[in-house]
Amino acid sequence: MWLFDVQKRIINNEENLRSMKKFLFLFIFIPLYNVIMAQKEIEVSQYMLNRYAINSAFGGSHDALSAFGSYKQKWVGIEKAPASQFLSVHAPLKNESIALGLQFFSQSYGVIRESGVTASYTFRVRTNEKSWLAFSLKGGLSFASPDWNSVPVKDPDDIAFASQETINTPEFGIGLGWYSKNYFLGFSVPNFYYNDIVDFEDAVFKPANSTYIFTGGYIFSITDHLQVMPSCLVALSNQLGSFYDVGGALIWNDKIWIGGNYRSTDDIVALLAYQFHQQWRFAYSYDYSIGDLKGYNDGSHEISLQFVFGYKIITPSPKYF
Repeated sequence: MWLFDVQKRIINNEENLRSMKKFLFLFIFIPLYNVIMAQKEIEVSQYMLNRYAINSAFGGSHDALSAFGSYKQKWVGIEKAPASQFLSVHAPLKNESIALGLQFFSQSYGVIRESGVTASYTFRVRTNEKSWLAFSLKGGLSFASPDWNSVPVKDPDDIAFASQETINTPEFGIGLGWYSKNYFLGFSVPNFYYNDIVDFEDAVFKPANSTYIFTGGYIFSITDHLQVMPSCLVALSNQLGSFYDVGGALIWNDKIWIGGNYRSTDDIVALLAYQFHQQWRFAYSYDYSIGDLKGYNDGSHEISLQFVFGYKIITPSPKYF
């Protein structure tokens, strides 16, 4: 009987420690709580330039091996505000109906540190000489853990902060895209698996909690040198909340992009991009808060660099990639 009582006390102590950590997590970072809950997918303001980041069906859309890297710091001036890094490579194979890709990401928000990698397989069908209809599957794994060492405590040996939980979450998503050089339409589900970062519950296959993303854009020619591209993104989620992003960009001589977007999360986004070489493009965007966070931060910054190698992967099958 005494052994049963000891085991019961141990279990109760573990539950109390977990409850204490959750309370401290919410207490310390309550201003960011809603953002933390919504930060489980990488957020990008430059989705019109990096469609593959949110929809793997656009893998191979540059008809060459393409690499894209970006860094975003949200809400400069707010401690523990989200920051993310993203790197992707994708390309069509010699059999141009097949494209493969890889994505690496890392992000932090509050005391949470998360990183992961996914691989994608895209099957493409020509709808005419200039456009493609594509369907993709992607899968991988992400790792999330709290950095309790970053929390200032009176007793550094407090057992409540001695352990380090880690959650491994499977990544499985789908994408559908229709595009050409002048337009793009897309639908994607980045991940069908869901886990509660705050409670550190195991991931479960739960499509009802997934985020469903719709994107679209079209390039209109105004003159021989000037084009305009309106674009939009709609993200629907019962668990994390829905939002939309709508705007446009002016394109001069296929080199300079100047644009702006409005996001229903009370953000205005300014975009500047420069194609300084046929293979290189640099982009910078600035998000300005106009909602409850106005006056409490100095905006969000995102920079990116894209390099298109200019050739396809000369293999007919993914097993040789």
